[in-house]
This record gives sequence, C-alpha cells and structure tokens, in this order.
Amino acid sequence: MIFVMPFFARVAFFALAPLLVLIIGCAAPSEEGGSPHLTVAVVASEMAPAHLRRAARGGLQRIASDLDAETVWVETRGSAEGRERIAEQARLGTDLIFLVDRSFEQWATTEAASYPDSFFVVLPGTNRDANVGSIRFAAEEAGFVAGATAAALTDSRRTAIIRGSGRLWLNALEDGWIAGFSSRRGRPQVEVISGPEEITALAGDGLEIALYATDAVEAEILQAAEASGVRLVVTQPALMREADPTAVAAVHIDVPEAMVRVAREVRDGAPADRVFTFDFGSGVLAIEFNEVLEPADSERARAASDEAQAEVTAGLVEFDEFGL
Repeated sequence: MIFVMPFFARVAFFALAPLLVLIIGCAAPSEEGGSPHLTVAVVASEMAPAHLRRAARGGLQRIASDLDAETVWVETRGSAEGRERIAEQARLGTDLIFLVDRSFEQWATTEAASYPDSFFVVLPGTNRDANVGSIRFAAEEAGFVAGATAAALTDSRRTAIIRGSGRLWLNALEDGWIAGFSSRRGRPQVEVISGPEEITALAGDGLEIALYATDAVEAEILQAAEASGVRLVVTQPALMREADPTAVAAVHIDVPEAMVRVAREVRDGAPADRVFTFDFGSGVLAIEFNEVLEPADSERARAASDEAQAEVTAGLVEFDEFGL
C-alpha cells in the first residue's frame, strides 16, 4: 500500500523543514565526533609547588585545545578562599574541577557531595568518592628507575638523598631510589642529608651520585655538589637545566597529559570515581638525561634506565600503597 500525504500536510512539512533542520543542528553535540561539551576549571592553591601550578596551567590549556572545552583558571590564597572558590565553580555548574594541592583533600572528602553535578579531581591525591577522584603519580616507580640508573654511573656502593623542601610524593620517590640503587649494588650505604657541608664531607668519603629530592632548588646545594664532583639526579627537567652540568638526569612527570586523559574520561562518561594512577607503563612518567653527559656515560645510563623500566612494567618489582 502506498501512503500519499495530503496536499495541506505536504505544504506544512516543506514549510517547516528548514526550521526542523535548524533545531536539530542546534541540539547536536558541539564536539567533533559527537562528544558532549565540557566545562573545566582548575582551582590551584598558592601553597602548591610553583612547578605543579605551571604544569596544571599547561594541562588546562591542553584540555581547551584538545577537547574543545570551556576552561577557567583560579588561583587562591589560603584555605578559606580556596574552599569558597571551589564551591563557586561548582555552583556555576562546572563539569570538572581539578583541585591542585593536597590541602584540598579534606574539602573533597567533606563537601564535594553537596555538589553532585560537578566532578572533582585532587591533583595529586588519593581521594575517591561518588563524584571525587584523584591523580596519583607512581613516584616509587620513578625512584626505582632513577636509583638503578644512578648505580650504573658509579662504582661506589655509597649514595645519598639530599632532602630539600617538598611534598609527600618525595617520600615514595626516596623509597624507590633506595630500592633501585640496592637492586644493583646489594646493600648500599645510603645517607640522608640536607646541607651543603654534608655533601662536601660525604664526597670525601667516596660519594659520587645522589638524589636531590626537592620541589624547589637551592643554589648552595648545587654549588656544593659541583665543587665536590657529586652528580645529581633531580626531580624535574627544569631543575636539571638549572643544575647543569651537575645534574645528570631528571624525573619527568607529564602532568598536562595526565589531566587531558582524565578530562577525556569524564567527558565521555567513563567511571571516574577512582584514583587515576599513572606509572611507567602509562607513558606519563619518564627519566630524562642531560645532554652534557659523556657518550659512554649516556649509553650506560640509558641502558640501565631501559632495563629498570622493563622490570617495573613487567611487574617484576612490587610496590605497596606506601611506596615499597
């Protein structure tokens, strides 16, 4: 049977067709490929390390360009202002709010449930709840690879951890460093120090390489290491450039890439109420080497780093939730 549309119905249909197309077009997702639109804010405490704030700003820019998201950057002074600015973004209906600094973990635990239409991600952190997740970087793995790499650059069983100012992630990094160095040197002599005089003294006892575990470099430490001939592995590529040529390698954490991946999952509706852990297998963690290394040292260090990374990603090195 053939259905014939009445004349008046046909006139009405063709008259309204352009309007229907316009309405459907306006209702379509704004993202290429049909992905929903996303609004993202970063609320960063001035108490967070400067390098973390810079990295988070870079992550927000990546989210805007890669995901075509609306973004806003908020930097706060003090915990009271921070709590108010987070709540303000949630009241505006922001889909995803990154909380940059562990000082925001308590807010996420007690207040986030009051804003169920927003999703909060603590960077870095370990929180998880119905609308709360966290980003954790496997610093213990980075420390293990760095320690194993350092062991390839010395014949000594002595190493040191030079402690500067920094956050909790450095504890796991230090644990990993000891485990990595030990895996190549048996029972090493590990000294934990903090001042330039101690560097000079240990250098006289055979110290050749150390981990400089800090979020902010101190010129006196670099000067003492250079004067004593002690080579350093540092916690950021930027510090390696500052410490050139004393620093031989640096731990690199690609914070912007981690943020983009989390934002993409939230945008696409994947379950996000978890701790997003980024390890060496994720490609977010890496060891970078100083270009001033002698060719023989560079080859030895890179081979040691590749071998240690392979052990970690193959699951041959076990870490617990505290680092080791």
